[in-house]
Amino acid sequence: MATMTMTEMTAERAATEIRRAYNTWTSQYGHDHNDGWMPVGTLAERVDLTHEQITDGVLHLARTDRQFDTSPQSYAGLRTALDDEYAVWVGGQWKHLLTWS
Repeated sequence: MATMTMTEMTAERAATEIRRAYNTWTSQYGHDHNDGWMPVGTLAERVDLTHEQITDGVLHLARTDRQFDTSPQSYAGLRTALDDEYAVWVGGQWKHLLTWS
């Protein structure tokens, strides 16, 4: 059996890494921090995933996890350059925030 490199990471594995990073973030800051919405730029700093892998993982979560949600950060003043760089196109909008309810 061949070993899987990061470039071969599946969307499901990327989703697992995203969930792990989110859980670590909420355990450090509390689920009430930012109303539980994690910026994608913060996520990008906490995972060893490319933008494409983050996109694949977020889209996988959006399709398979009913408790997962994404949202645009409409107010540009609250977005960082990383938030814009790692935004994910979901449902016809750029999404900059993610959460689990």
